[in-house]
Formats: sequence, structure tokens, C-alpha cells
Amino acid sequence: MALVADNPTTFRTVLGDGCGADASVTIGGKSKELLLPNIRAEKWNKEVFVNLNHRDTVVGAGAQQEIIGGRPTLTVGDVKHVFYPKTADSLEYEIHLNSQPAHNWIRLEIQDSGGLVYHRQPALTQEEMDDPTGASYRPDNVVGSIAVYYAKRNNQYRTGKFGHWYRWKVTAANGKWAWCEDLKIDHVDGKVWLVAGLPAKFMEVASYPVVIGPELGYSGDGASAKETSGYFYTIEVTTTEAGSATQMHVYGYSGSAGQLTIGIADDNAGAPNSVVRDTAGGATSTSNSDHSQALDSAYDLSTGTKYHLGWNNDNDFFTKYDATTGVETYRSYTGYTHGDLAAYDIPDYNTSSEWEMSVWLDYTAAGGGAKPHWYYEQMRKSG
Repeated sequence: MALVADNPTTFRTVLGDGCGADASVTIGGKSKELLLPNIRAEKWNKEVFVNLNHRDTVVGAGAQQEIIGGRPTLTVGDVKHVFYPKTADSLEYEIHLNSQPAHNWIRLEIQDSGGLVYHRQPALTQEEMDDPTGASYRPDNVVGSIAVYYAKRNNQYRTGKFGHWYRWKVTAANGKWAWCEDLKIDHVDGKVWLVAGLPAKFMEVASYPVVIGPELGYSGDGASAKETSGYFYTIEVTTTEAGSATQMHVYGYSGSAGQLTIGIADDNAGAPNSVVRDTAGGATSTSNSDHSQALDSAYDLSTGTKYHLGWNNDNDFFTKYDATTGVETYRSYTGYTHGDLAAYDIPDYNTSSEWEMSVWLDYTAAGGGAKPHWYYEQMRKSG
């Protein structure tokens, strides 16, 4: 991310390669005279975009714009808007309030290119946290957040994840802080709004000014993690064109050194049937990363056909994912030992419809023309 000046009076914050393929984030709107409370995120050669606008701030002649400590800042009355990079792939947008607001909520109007689905991330259930076959983990700033996914899945869209809007937080002048209510998407007066409810009691007694700090992330991997060790997991995918599969990916991390094997299973009545191709396996990383492995040999995929992308790992490996609905994820009832997946008969499965697992596949298109990043993902339904 780099801070650049379009001219002496207009500033833009730009997120670059950290956001993923062909991604950028700019702030300030189109005006060359005023810095507006606007964020525009684009991905995939500008095919997909989201505009977030703080419409309740009306920028007029009295607005003050400046760069303070390297951060573009807009002040309108008692409200100050501050933008700055938080990580390599996220933008921090701070809203400073000098006094208690009239409403216990803040909203941003959403305008997008279409084809986007907004998945709310609820708190984990006790059952999910205590699952003896593999507990799930959702960081505090992900509970009550929203994962944004695109409807298309082909060579350039990876998992289809556009970005992640993390839970909002309000911090008072004396350092005390509280989480805002869960983010939600509202439809009012023909417009779509991203709404964060403010903690009413906290706002009444807070030491002002307060800072409300939403973090807008643009990474393509899931924001939660599930331990998937010792079992054979698969996700259901359907191809959109024929091709030759060559490599698979699982995004996650391991608590300690371990091994991972990836494979493709064919389908039988909507469930995994048998492993038709796998990898030689490889060591897992303790860092959150893309674990990519080449298939033992290329495998031809047919158009409009259902397959199941599977993986097996040992030693506390955690696969990244987001909560959603309508996604078919299967897990074997019995444990698997890491190794040659094709040597096993697939046992009975139970099924879940809650996970957008960060697993994908590379292929070469039928008829020639290598597409090294065609990613298959689960079938998503807006639900």
C-alpha cells in the first residue's frame, strides 16, 4: 500500500498487490477539489467493485482536508474521517466523533458491480468450539463481521472471495473500548447499507472524542480456521468448462510440523465416491499460507460435472474458511492416515453446509491455452 497525491489538495490511499490479483483500493471519491468519505475497492481487472460512502457526512465549503502523520484526514463539523493502511491487505477507516451522536449506529451506503454475496459471520456455537474431531476458531474481530464473495469462479477469481469487513470497535479518549454490534446489511429507501450498531451504554458514558475503527480487508483466504487433522475432508465443486487439472491448493497453517496430502474424488449421488487423483504430499507450514501441491499426473475434468476436492493432514493443521449457507462440505467418519489417498476406500460421510473452505484447483483449459489459476470452489447459494 502506498500513499500518493493526485495534486496538492486531493489525496488517495492505494492498496496494491497485498489485496490479491488485480486489486486496488482508493479513497476520496472522484472530486479533484474535495476529499470525500468514500472508499472504492476493485478486483479482477476492475470487473468487480464496491463503493462505500458515508452519506451522513455532507462535504461542503467548510470541510477541512489534510494529511496528519501520513494519514489522509477529512473533518466536517464534529466528525473526522481518517484513512490509513493497517496491514498489507487491509485499510483502516477511522470515524472520530467529538460528541455523542444522535443515533446509536453508523452506516455506509454500498454500491457494487453486482454478483456479490455478503455472508455474516456469527459467533461459533459451543459445539463447534468443542468438536472432538476438529474444533473451529473464529477471532474476536471476525465474530459479527461480513465476508464478501463474488458469484463467478473460473481462472482468475481464485476462491471468489472479494474481501472481508471486520467487526467494528469504538475506543474512548481515556482508552476504554467496546465492540460494536454485529454488522448487518440493510435495504432502506431503495439503497443498500452496511450498518454497525454502536454500544448504547458505552456511548452514553464514554470520554469523548471517541474513535470508531472499521477494518476493511481484501485478502482472498477465509478469516476463520477449522482443525481438519486426521480426517479426509472434501468440498463439492462443479466445473464451468473442460480442462486438465494439474495442481491443488489448501490455504491454512499448522501448529507444528506435519504432512498434507490433497486429492480429487468423483461424485456419486451428490457425495464423494472414490479418489481419482492425488498428490505425493508434502510438509505443512506453521505460517498461514497457500499449501500448493502438484497432482501425481494430470486429470481431465468434464464441463458441468460435479467433483469433490479433498485433503488429509496430520498434526493439528487448520484450514481457513468463512461461514456461509448452502455449501456442501463432507468429512469422513473414520480417521485417515496421511499418505496415498487413492489407496483408501472412501468411508461413510457426514455433511455440513456451513463452510466456504479456502481450497482450489489449477488447470489447463481444453483446446490449449494454459490458465494457471482456474480455481474451483464450493457451489455457493446466497441463502
